[in-house]
Amino acid sequence: MGARNNLRRKTAILLAAAIIALLPSFTAQNTDPVIRVAISSNLSGALISDGGEAGLGAFYEAAVGEKADILLDFGNFYNGSPISDLANGENAASVASIAGYGGMALGPRDWLFGKEQLLLLEKRSGVPILAGNVIDTASNKPLFSTKYIAVVASGIKIGVFGIIGEDMAALTPDGYLAGISYADPVSFAESCASELKRDGCIAAVCLGQTYDEDLISKLSLIADLLIAPGDDISINGPVITLGSSRQSSFGLVEMRYSETQKKLYAGLMRNQAYEMAPKATSDVAKSIAGFEAKFNQALDGPLGESLISVPNETNGSGSETTLGRLVCDSYRFATNADIAFESSKAIGKSLPQGTLSYRDSLNALPGGGNIITVSLTGDEVLSVLEQSTQTAMHAQQPNASDPQPFSLHVSGVKYNYDPSMPMGKRVYNTQVQGEPLDLKKSYTAAINSQLAALPDYPVLNSARKCQDSIGCFSALSSYIQRGWFSASLSEARIIESPLPEGSEWRENGNQSGSNPGQSAGSPVQGSPGQSAGSSDQGPPGQSAGSSDQGSPGQSAGSSDQGPSGQSHNGDQGHSSYDRIGYDENGSYVGLSGSPHANGSSDSQSAAGNANVSSASQASVKNPITGATASLAVPLAMLGASIVIAACLLAAKLKGKKA
Repeated sequence: MGARNNLRRKTAILLAAAIIALLPSFTAQNTDPVIRVAISSNLSGALISDGGEAGLGAFYEAAVGEKADILLDFGNFYNGSPISDLANGENAASVASIAGYGGMALGPRDWLFGKEQLLLLEKRSGVPILAGNVIDTASNKPLFSTKYIAVVASGIKIGVFGIIGEDMAALTPDGYLAGISYADPVSFAESCASELKRDGCIAAVCLGQTYDEDLISKLSLIADLLIAPGDDISINGPVITLGSSRQSSFGLVEMRYSETQKKLYAGLMRNQAYEMAPKATSDVAKSIAGFEAKFNQALDGPLGESLISVPNETNGSGSETTLGRLVCDSYRFATNADIAFESSKAIGKSLPQGTLSYRDSLNALPGGGNIITVSLTGDEVLSVLEQSTQTAMHAQQPNASDPQPFSLHVSGVKYNYDPSMPMGKRVYNTQVQGEPLDLKKSYTAAINSQLAALPDYPVLNSARKCQDSIGCFSALSSYIQRGWFSASLSEARIIESPLPEGSEWRENGNQSGSNPGQSAGSPVQGSPGQSAGSSDQGPPGQSAGSSDQGSPGQSAGSSDQGPSGQSHNGDQGHSSYDRIGYDENGSYVGLSGSPHANGSSDSQSAAGNANVSSASQASVKNPITGATASLAVPLAMLGASIVIAACLLAAKLKGKKA
């Protein structure tokens, strides 16, 4: 009995000693100086909450509630949401200024208003873009003047700098990056870290816009903490990752400094479910409310004319609709992709015949999102079509739980399917821009970024992203503005029909790649009884059989108007917004150009005077359908009114704040 009590006493003493030994470390961790950093990413100009995700106003309120010492953005701040796109990002810049952002990284979509507009947004917001390895080739100097920023809180001083890797830069269409090159990010990071230490900073934080694992590894050895893109919010040693969706890339990081280890570390990270509507009492909320009111007024402005109605009702065969075809056509036109997909659930209200407004465009695509292009093999395209067919067939069952499935609308693709065949062998006679699908060839597909995130289509979910592009609303609005409507929109692209009896295809299925009239083993998927490579329909705007294809609707090598009047050679989409100009003093000087069918733009008159083009009529050829239609160019994008109000409201609020 005594021996047992002695054992208990010894155990208690050892346990107490262990606890006492650990107490200093717990105490040190809790009392280490902390800098609370609120980080947003992939806001895409969303001042207000949309698509089920919180906007900038909600993020700001959460940051204030968390008592953040500084607000940072990790990129893709300005472009991609209707409210910001109609104002060329000017309203987002004003809100960023009022919110007091300390700095922002450079994301691929931040370029999509054009280089000059991006520099103007940086100037108007007063928020430095931290991407010091971006070089202006004309001057051979950094494009952005701020190399790094210093943050002081809790008695400690840290420095923050940013880089963009060439892998991330490649996601921006080339035409937006004319005159841009990139310095070595590792050498730039080493230079920043050295200068920050000389400047009295105890640590350096890098905003690293790159997926390159080797580069991330090198940067993590230079910076004390590295913020990088990932699938979700997480902390892994010195590397903090932010998710790809807006909601999964909001967070608060507690950066603490250990006096004993002389080291900065991420002590805590929260990603709470932010309120979907900001409080109405802050200057930020008042500013956003003013922009939202002007945005709602602008939505009722004229956008274009349609000589036909564009319904979102099926014709009884599958879930394909005329509006779905139009939306996909607009995606393909904006990106010059080979094909385009959009979920049937993303398609909204039908478009009426006659004058269309921006609100009509928004109602047609109410869910938001931006366009990305991904690379797919022909075999992967076929897999996506098979999955879409399976989903559509399930929805047609009497006991289907979801009457509107995530089946897909398409552009650039036409195919037949036989519902009596097993999955994987239903789709046949698949053609891409009039040519038989080549199972081994790589194709570019334009899709909504939200579709890429859905688990329904694992092929799209895991596909390699090629480029980021403009918002889906902007792409559709641009297409409507050009007036490219035709009766061909009502022609089916997804056709239910039985396979010919006795055909070799019925036995072997699509995956074998063989069909009547084609030698077995060929990777090209033609139609039964048709030789591989032949086509009864040429790609859009091009005669059948032609192999020298430029961008849709133009001859190979020709150029069309890109951002800020720049020309391109089929490597980017079209700007969907007029250039709204400001002089060097920040005064509004009106439109600097309106897009025209022939690719020209109205030149701006003397500084300080708006030059608004009058409506013009032109007969143009639709690069997607090949049809000719009347093009109506409206007086001006109504974003100008939003920007004027933005300037007045921002000045009033800042004056009151001062």
